[in-house]
Amino acid sequence: MPLTQTDLDQITSVAELASGRYRVVGNALLCRTGAILRIGYDYRARALELIQDAGYTAHMTATGIVVTAVVDELALLDAQIAALTAQRDRLAQEREVQAMEDVMGGPF
Repeated sequence: MPLTQTDLDQITSVAELASGRYRVVGNALLCRTGAILRIGYDYRARALELIQDAGYTAHMTATGIVVTAVVDELALLDAQIAALTAQRDRLAQEREVQAMEDVMGGPF
């Protein structure tokens, strides 16, 4: 999926969270392969981490960050569902083991 201006605005907003006091993104442009953000050296690593944590595919360059893929919301939701299902299954198993231990009078 190609990036849109809305995507670029969201990515820029995420990158700006790298600093609570200073403007982080000096310039943000759409290009054929995604987006290019010019970000000062001091905030580049943190901005990259935030952009990736938001679900975008991004890479650091000498002068900023290149974002090459937008968030696939369906894939993101599927991943969240899978993580929550695994967490639920683990908690249910722990609860079942605890109930068995309570009935049998000892740990398993």
